[in-house]
Amino acid sequence: MTTTSEGYDLLILLCGDTKNDDHREMPALCRYLGPVFSTLRAELRLLHGRPKRYPWHEVLANVPNWLDIYIVSGVYGLLHYDTYIPWYDSGGKFSKAIQSQVLYGLSSVKKEKGQPDHLAYVGGKHPIGELLRPLGRMFPESHYRRIMGTHGVQAHGVKEWIDHCWWHRTGEELVREYDYKEV
Repeated sequence: MTTTSEGYDLLILLCGDTKNDDHREMPALCRYLGPVFSTLRAELRLLHGRPKRYPWHEVLANVPNWLDIYIVSGVYGLLHYDTYIPWYDSGGKFSKAIQSQVLYGLSSVKKEKGQPDHLAYVGGKHPIGELLRPLGRMFPESHYRRIMGTHGVQAHGVKEWIDHCWWHRTGEELVREYDYKEV
């Protein structure tokens, strides 16, 4: 793959209730199992031409260097996708402290890496989503997309966004097969 653009793209996901029940610590990107996370992992595999079936713990090798992913958790705040977290039962409420930590974390990302070329926030109707509504103003030079709706709509939005970012980076369309299965 040759990229035609420098810079990076930023994807921000709201955590999910469905979690991998393995009680060992694992990367945040692998902890959550909902449709959005499954779709994202499948798209990341596709970017690298990986087989349809392979162990979840290899997913981190699929994240391209031009993509940065953060997950907003009610328990842990802003998590980089490769941050190892233990299993936990849901129920994390988004407190003011968590909200402040998320905004501070995102402003630190902006300060360290600059404006992303493309920015997407994926989440449902949740109070933290309202907090993140001003992302477009926080990153004014980025192409911002807010992906809301049912889990299916969100998963499809992630797929389209990854396709767009890939095309922007390579000038090529992604060719996909539709029978992804996670092991």
